[in-house]
Amino acid sequence: MKKNTPIVFFISSDGWGGLEMNVLKLQKWLLSEGYLITLYCCKGTKIHQFAVKDQLPFYLIDKPRKKLDFLHAFRFSQLFRKQQMGLVFIFQNYDLDVLSWCKYLFYPQLVLFYQQHMQIGIDKKDFIHTFRYKALSKWISPLHWLKEEVALRTRYPIDLVEVIPLGLDTQIYLQAQGTKTEALHSLGLSPQAPLLGIMGRISPKKGQDFVIRAIEKLNQEGLPVELLIVGSATVNDPLCQAYDQEIRAYVQNKGLHTKVHFIGHMDDPLKFYQAIDVFVMASHGETYGMVTIEAMLSGLPVAGTFSGGTPEILDQGNLGYLFEYENMDSFCDAIRHILKNPQESSKKAKLAQSIAAQKYSKQHEVQKICQLIQEL
Repeated sequence: MKKNTPIVFFISSDGWGGLEMNVLKLQKWLLSEGYLITLYCCKGTKIHQFAVKDQLPFYLIDKPRKKLDFLHAFRFSQLFRKQQMGLVFIFQNYDLDVLSWCKYLFYPQLVLFYQQHMQIGIDKKDFIHTFRYKALSKWISPLHWLKEEVALRTRYPIDLVEVIPLGLDTQIYLQAQGTKTEALHSLGLSPQAPLLGIMGRISPKKGQDFVIRAIEKLNQEGLPVELLIVGSATVNDPLCQAYDQEIRAYVQNKGLHTKVHFIGHMDDPLKFYQAIDVFVMASHGETYGMVTIEAMLSGLPVAGTFSGGTPEILDQGNLGYLFEYENMDSFCDAIRHILKNPQESSKKAKLAQSIAAQKYSKQHEVQKICQLIQEL
């Protein structure tokens, strides 16, 4: 396929998180390579707002139904033909049904690529899922364990699955300016002990409560450590809001306010990585921890759960330290080892930084995506 062939990035999501951010990043990168990428999104969504802000090509669509939306399948096929769109990238499960009908019923020449962002979780070998997946010319998984899950959970041909990690602008982290002292000052912090850091949405799934209790335990056992929590609870999510209040109350009631520090969402995470001594990924089943990769690029020792995509990102412990999810002894042992063996921790962190700089760069992702497009 030639560079001047129009391509659609189709995403009807009304959320705003890592998935939507990665879609916009990839659009920008491919536009800079000369590809004609138009974002198809719904009016008023966050991804629409950021497309406007960043002056990216977009086309507004109505949000399709999740199943059997033949009317929108027909309308989208008409749009694709009119705008001469021959290739459509899909990024979320929700959009698979309408676009598979679009191809099967109205536009058989359409090529569909699916870039996976979430794990499959349960078996999807039934007729409906098999029918949808059969419409895909390529399935792009960001990690090998996700490709293996495709083979295990679906009937999709494994030879059509490509492993292409989601990329980052690695130079932002590798060339970050400023010192640890300056970063701490800018955040209003003056820790008296090694500072652990956890970044992400305040949610039970992210494990902030577990790490707070671990900080309490380590201090009680004579290992002084502090914790920086960066992130905020989703505004319209009562569960996350309640969880946020609970962990803050726990910190106050246990007298941990000098040990545990809270900072809300940060648009620029560089100061966070510069300020901390150890990064913690405590989530259960994190599909693709972009913050884990950012921490590696920042040259930090990383302690991550032995679940989801974290073991692969940390190369089964060769590039970081793994602990069992919500296993207090396992986590505390990892932190003790990191802090009591600084030379080993530093050596491992430098190796992780070097590998991450190549494997998770935007150049690597763009090169691999462009190869797939050019092969059409």
